[in-house]
Parts: sequence; C-alpha cells; structure tokens
Amino acid sequence: MKMRRSLSLFCALALALTACGGNTDSTPTPGGETAIYTAGTYTGVSANGRNGEVKVSVTVSGDAITEVKVTEHEETQGLSDPAINDIPAAIVEHQSLAVDAIAGATITSNAILEAVADAIAQAGGDVEALKKVTIQKEQSTEVKDLEVNLVVVGGGAAGISAAVSAAYEGMDNVLLLEKSASLGGNAIRSGGFIEYVTPTDDIAIETNDGYTNTLEQMIKDGPADEMEAAVWDAFVSDYEAYKKSGSTKLFDCPALLAIEYYRSEGTPPIYNMGYPALVDEFDRWFVDEIGGKYTELHGIVGYTWPRWTSPVGYERGTGYFDCFDKYIEKNKLDITIMTSTPATELIVTDGAVTGVVAKAEDGTTYNITSKNGVMLCTGGFANNGKMMVQYDTQWGMNENVKSDNCPGATGDGIVMAQSVGGALDGMENIMMFPMGDVVDGDFVGGAGIFAGSSNLFVNMKGERFVDETASRFAICHAIFDQEQAEPIYYIITDGINSGLADASQEDIDLAVKAGALYVGETVADLAKTMGVDPAVLENTIQQYNTACETYKDELFGRTTFADGSEIVQGPFYAAPNTPVAHITIGGVVTDEQGHVLTEDGDIIPGLYAAGETVAGSCGISAFAYGKEYAKLIVEDAK
Repeated sequence: MKMRRSLSLFCALALALTACGGNTDSTPTPGGETAIYTAGTYTGVSANGRNGEVKVSVTVSGDAITEVKVTEHEETQGLSDPAINDIPAAIVEHQSLAVDAIAGATITSNAILEAVADAIAQAGGDVEALKKVTIQKEQSTEVKDLEVNLVVVGGGAAGISAAVSAAYEGMDNVLLLEKSASLGGNAIRSGGFIEYVTPTDDIAIETNDGYTNTLEQMIKDGPADEMEAAVWDAFVSDYEAYKKSGSTKLFDCPALLAIEYYRSEGTPPIYNMGYPALVDEFDRWFVDEIGGKYTELHGIVGYTWPRWTSPVGYERGTGYFDCFDKYIEKNKLDITIMTSTPATELIVTDGAVTGVVAKAEDGTTYNITSKNGVMLCTGGFANNGKMMVQYDTQWGMNENVKSDNCPGATGDGIVMAQSVGGALDGMENIMMFPMGDVVDGDFVGGAGIFAGSSNLFVNMKGERFVDETASRFAICHAIFDQEQAEPIYYIITDGINSGLADASQEDIDLAVKAGALYVGETVADLAKTMGVDPAVLENTIQQYNTACETYKDELFGRTTFADGSEIVQGPFYAAPNTPVAHITIGGVVTDEQGHVLTEDGDIIPGLYAAGETVAGSCGISAFAYGKEYAKLIVEDAK
C-alpha cells in the first residue's frame, strides 16, 4: 500500500488489481496453444456502464494485448476513476479478462471488461480463454506499526472534512483510512446537496406568492403542538424582521428548518435549532477558505423549502472532494491517505481507544497508534442487507433490497463502536429514497431530469398520487400503497423544466434505449410510450398546471410551486423511478463534541464519530460535523 502526504482524489493510491504475481507472457487457449490476434487497434463498446455506453480502444500485436484505453464514457467523475485508471492496466499486465472489479466501482469495472471483450472478439481473440486466465495474488504477511496524531476512518463527507479541518487547525500527521479504492463515500454518489439557511445574495432566490402564502398560513395556524411551540416565537420573530427589511429574497431561518424537519422526520425542533449555524459555517468555510462555489438555491425531493445547493460545475458530490484535493495540494497539508485499506478493529488501552488495526488490499496489516484518538466516519448500513432486515420495522425489508448508497455503507464503524461498548439509537429509522434506478437502485435523477421539488409525479396509470413536496417517507409510502404490480412511478417534465436542454440527442437516445426515459412530442405521444391512457395523463397534467398557476392543489394540498413548474411545452419526458434504501439515520450515540457514549451516557475516551455513523445524522451535512468535531479535537490537543 502506497502512502503520501497529500490527497489525489481521483486516482487510487494503489493499483488494486496489479498487486503482484500471475503475469503471463501469452494467453493460453483452452487447447493450450498461444492465442493469435489480428494485429491492430479495435474499438470495443459496452452499453452497460452506470450512466451509459463505455467505449475502449484496444491495441493488440500478433500474440499480446499491448494497450487498453477508455476513450468515451458517461460514468460519475471520481467514483469511476479508479476503475478507468486501473482496469485497463491490469488487463495488459496480466493478459487476462479475469481481473477483479474495483471496490465501489463494480458497474464501471464490468462495463470496461465487457467493452474490451468486444474489441478482443473483433481481433479474433478467444474471449472465453482470456476470462479463464487466473491472476495469482500473493498476499503479504507483513505487520507494520504506525504512529499518528489523529486517525480518521472513512473517506466520505465527514471523513475528508475532518481530516482537512484537523490539518487546517494546525494538527500534523493526520491519517485518513478508506476501504474503497477512492474517496467520496455516499457524498460522491448523491446529488451533493447541502442546506444553506443564510445564503449569500449571489445564490439566494427571489420569493413568490406561493412561498409567502405558505408562511402566512403557517403563522395563522400556529404551532401544531408543544414541540413546535418551543421554537415558534423565534420563527415568527425572524419572519417579522424579514418583512420589515423589505427583502425580496426567499425567507428562511433556523426555526423554520427545525419545524420542517420535525414535520417530515419527527426530529424535535429544539434539537435542530443549532444545526443551520453549523452547516452555514461549513458552507462559508468551503467557499471562502477551500475555494468552492455553490449553485443557486433550489428544492429537492422530500424537502419543501428551496434551501439546497451544491458545488457549481461538478457531477453529484464530486466538487467537494476536488476542491479539498486542490486545497490540500496548495497548502501542503500533512495528511496521509490510505485507500483500499479498511479498519478492522479498534485498539483499546486501559479503557481508552488508542488506535485501529487496518488491513491493506495486498495483505499488509497496520497497527496504528493515534495520539489523539480515532474518529469513525464510515457511514451507515444501507448496503448491509442483514443489518437492514435486523433493524427495519416499517418497510418490510429483505436482504436483497436495492440501495443507492455507496457499496461501503455496511455499518463497519457502528459495529466497531458497539464492540467497545458504544450505545446505538434509532437503528430502525431507515430512509427510503423515491428516486432509484428501477434496475440497479442507483440514484438517477430521472435520467437527467431535474430532481427538484417542482416536478410532477404520476403512478403507472398516469395519475398523481402524492404531494411532490412531501417528505421522502410519505412519498415512498405513497408509492408502495399504489395498487400496481411494481413500486414504480414517473417524473414528468417538459422541454423547459426537464434539465435536458444541454443534453445531446445521443445521450437522450441512450436513456430511452435503456428504458430510463420516455419521450413524446405531445402529451398523448408520451402517454403511449409509457403505456398509459393519453386522456388520463392529459387530465392529470391539466390539473397540475392549474395548481401551479393558482398555488392551490385541490388533490393533495401542495402549496409551494417554483416558477416554471408547469408542464406546457414539448418535448415531454417521463422517467421511471422506484424507492431504494437511501440512508440510515440510526447509529452510534454521541455528545455535542462527537464523543461516542456508552449506554450509561459515559464518554468512551479517545473515540469519536461523525456523519451517518452517528444516530440522527445523515446526508451531506456530515461535512459540517466532521469539520466541527475535528476542530474540537485539535483544541483539546492544544
């Protein structure tokens, strides 16, 4: 395992598939003879990439594969890079198509192998023989001892933010462990959306009558219960001050966020009152210090108020990691990154956590002693079918449930914390996400359709079935409650609000071919491609457009509609989606400084946790908690 003092996010730190041994000078056929290729360069194609076609260029001599390059792809930046970099090199080195997929990029890995097989077949090679060429991997038995000032386990949102924050605050010799081949975790697979309650003017949006009427009606109705009453005066006071200011920007405040989260997720409002300030502090730090730039605010599925943003110019959550990468390089921060190196257990000395044991992909075991303890940032357990079944109480899970979370979200940190006496809470609180690919569960955003809170949702009959701005829980339950064979629904958009204006016709055609998108020049045409009654879909869209214009939804009581929500101008689009296991909100119990607690509420010395590993914490906000807790650790160390 290679180590270094700076982060290069999008290249794996070790070639996962070219560890050692097993090289073959020629490729044996099943009959034992040397395979003969027709020398030249061939283009191979696979239609089974994560986001579309993957094309490769393969050069062969008479008896060997001499070069493999991925020439075209639509794969997610960062997430797919280790596979794109390492799989071709491994094929050439081992003269084999039996190389292992890269952890965290399995779909991309398999697509590259499939495309290379296509090219090899064109060159007259024996594809099946190449798939049988075994690769011998000699596993190291070496044990190495390392000493660091802080070890962070998990390279997702909380982990990278914690490592950079600790170094930013002055700590040297920081170690970040990640079990996958690259950093990113769920943050790089998601939309990368983070809240910004007090945004700068350049990304704040203008208000409209729908938002104003919603706020006025809330105040008229008053608090729903004692929980809301505890923060209600703060909400009203902030709104009155906003009106007096004369601002035309959309109103927001911590109390409004707290009330919304309480109504959608059941979290006591008082618990979330300090949360917006913490996240806003990270947002400002990310822009002012790290060098990021955010998009204009908008809504997302499951959260009514448009307070969400993400880095400009990047796919999904990759912008955060690219900006951190550049910041580390520029400032020469003393951070060591070890990828493909999962932590396997905590080291406990005299009742305190003093380090971790980790094992690299080549077999090397690392006994890591950490002067200032261990921070667990390994994510939740949405990709651990057994744990999902163990803790689920509301969805009827089975071990094969689809998930759009990262493959590494298997509950490792939760299990490690529990093994040393850490308490768990809320493990049954599993969030399904309504926008999963109907085949593999990955978040698709409606095949490029804007996945905001302004879209129209219809069931397989072409009928609206839910308030599209309801909580994710409510939307998913509404999908499951439909009387239809599968839990599938469609996002409907038009030529104005689809988000496909900049998409190439080739990309749209690929999405249509893959069954991820339906297109019609008229609503009736769209209905026919979907297999629904045109009259039903036309009526649904007409009712929806009326609600958009009047801000009155007679069917489901929806009150907020962003400008341009109407479905009026062709071409018209429909993207099929299904609920998938998104995030797990239960986890390890911590205090406000990130210390992991026992069942009795005692601190476990030297053990910290942040992000989705922690009970009640999830999503991109993990960046904020990672930053804050690492800052506190450094302050204690001083």
